[in-house]
Amino acid sequence: MKALPTIAAGMLVAFLALTPLVPSVAAATVTVTPSPTSASGAASMSITGNINPSPGAGFSAVIQVTNPAGVVVAPGSFPVDATTGNFGPFTFTTGGTIRWTSGTYTITANVGNGATIIGTGTNTFSYTCTETICGSPSTTPAAAISSINVQVTAESPVWPGQTTWVSVLTSSATNGSLVEATFQTIHYHTPAGGLVTLCTNTVTTNCTGTFARIHIGFYTWTFTLPSSSIDGGYFIHAWVNNGNNQQGQGLGAFTVNSGIAQQPTLTTVSTALSAVQATLTSMQNTITTTFGQLSTTLSTLQQAATATQDAANKAAAAATALSASVTTITTGVQSSQTYILVVAALAAITLVLELAILVRKLS
Repeated sequence: MKALPTIAAGMLVAFLALTPLVPSVAAATVTVTPSPTSASGAASMSITGNINPSPGAGFSAVIQVTNPAGVVVAPGSFPVDATTGNFGPFTFTTGGTIRWTSGTYTITANVGNGATIIGTGTNTFSYTCTETICGSPSTTPAAAISSINVQVTAESPVWPGQTTWVSVLTSSATNGSLVEATFQTIHYHTPAGGLVTLCTNTVTTNCTGTFARIHIGFYTWTFTLPSSSIDGGYFIHAWVNNGNNQQGQGLGAFTVNSGIAQQPTLTTVSTALSAVQATLTSMQNTITTTFGQLSTTLSTLQQAATATQDAANKAAAAATALSASVTTITTGVQSSQTYILVVAALAAITLVLELAILVRKLS
């Protein structure tokens, strides 16, 4: 059995050998800058940010704007530039709901890669409510949240790198009729805990991917999932804010499964199928040509056989005619022989008679 000091020394050596393999995250400074720093009523607000030093690829910044009572009024998520560390801009319009009350608003930006936050930055701006719907920031009437029904659907399952879509239908909670919508935000939550914003405070601009308004109350976004998307369930949140106490929120979901299809594999399969189709088409053309040639050959042989049959029929007719001629000639020859014999007999009889008469005269 080894002595205790020997075992302890061995463990220390192993620990020191493994220590360089443990990654360390350097302290980072996150800054967020609102523009403007003071707003009132329905104003356009833009927030940009930076993390120093830049953490590299695969990091995003989750931004939340809270009112004086700590209620979130504008959430968003943006990728961090791997070289500069910049993120944003996050744009939205102030006001429109009773959550926007006069006072100081806090901006919080958390930078991380889903599971780990490596830096947090805060800032503030002031807001003055000039609308008739200003109220207590700590209360939100149920009617204001549920006045618009928001239905969210998405293609599922999908795979990393696939071009996919999300659709939203907005209708009145009172009578069910479709209503035009202004999107405060629409984003999806990843299994790793990140937020990816598709659209912020817009109907037709500032969207990730391609936005399309099919008709009143019906909207779609077409976008490409990052090739680094991990497998799992993704949840989509859509927030409609039309102002005048007309709001609505909806939740949808889709699943990412890298095992169901990979684009390179599909491309390879498609190429192989195209090659097989081309081969089958070539074989079909060859078979068609061969059958055409065979049909021509059979037609020629049939014509030759018909001509041969006609020649044989003519030869048989000629043979029949020749046989009749031979019979006629034979009959003629036989008749001629009989005639000669009769003439010869008559000549002999005549000669005998003349001899008899001559003898008689002489006697």
